[in-house]
Amino acid sequence: MSRKKSEKKLLKENCDRLMYELAFEFYGKKCELCEETENLIVHHFIPQGKGGCKFLTYFPENWVVLCQKCHLAIEKRKNHLLTAKIALKRGKQWLN
Repeated sequence: MSRKKSEKKLLKENCDRLMYELAFEFYGKKCELCEETENLIVHHFIPQGKGGCKFLTYFPENWVVLCQKCHLAIEKRKNHLLTAKIALKRGKQWLN
């Protein structure tokens, strides 16, 4: 017996799909750090839900297109040099 997805889950999936489409349109379909074009994800510069900032999930200026390798380096290895590289590339006004 198959289970139907809840309306809330379907809405979230649709929002996430649109977020990816918009992020690729705004920032291109390549990693902002290494320019890889495969296995791309949308990283949130300010983490989702951190400090009560859940609304930033769908805020375009918080999105960063990364490949899985660079994303892993930032998320799991806490590579602050890569985070700084994103900030430098985007500029001081974006960081503020």
